[in-house]
Amino acid sequence: MLYVEATHPAVAVGQVRRCTPPDGATAMIVAVDRGPSGFVMNVVLEDGRAVNGVREVLAPIGWEQLEAHIGEVLSDVADVSPHLASYAKWKEMAQAGKAGYWTCSPEQIVATVRKGAGG
Repeated sequence: MLYVEATHPAVAVGQVRRCTPPDGATAMIVAVDRGPSGFVMNVVLEDGRAVNGVREVLAPIGWEQLEAHIGEVLSDVADVSPHLASYAKWKEMAQAGKAGYWTCSPEQIVATVRKGAGG
């Protein structure tokens, strides 16, 4: 198995953390896995805007990229259940070597998904 469910000392599943930039953005931790290159966090990124029909993005992101952009805990009890099926699909594909994870900032992830949705 390439990815194994894990815990992390700095974040927990169900946390909603302030995420910058932009101001007001958040990251909800849906799942934490340890992979060949370290921790991968599956997060829901949201900045309060809807661009090209995209309001939030569920994305796997490397811990190194997420760590630099998260701040204070806003909540410890978010319901991650609506996102577990999408996370499971990513994990199945990642285990088969057919999916990876983002290695850029959360802001860049959201911008890239929105750009793709608009075109």
